Amino acid sequence: MSLGVVLAVLLGTAMIAAAILYWTNVPVALAAVSESPARPGLIKAVIKTSFQSVVYPLAFFLMARAALVWAGQIARAMAGESKGSEGVGIIGRS
Repeated sequence: MSLGVVLAVLLGTAMIAAAILYWTNVPVALAAVSESPARPGLIKAVIKTSFQSVVYPLAFFLMARAALVWAGQIARAMAGESKGSEGVGIIGRS
């Protein structure tokens, strides 16, 4: 496994853990501004952060998967070249 795949998975996992810690503080923050004019801004921030905490880890995991698929294609193409057979390369016919 390449370093990029490991880093993408670690970043995605770390972002999920950070989101869980963030969501545990949301009820406390909402209770603190129950009658404040800042409440709509806080709710907007919570919605934005919740959306990003779902989308960014998903993007990291999809990038890691794409890197694994790409690495597999390179390995298959190189194995085909080393055997001397005519295989399909990454871009097209070799």
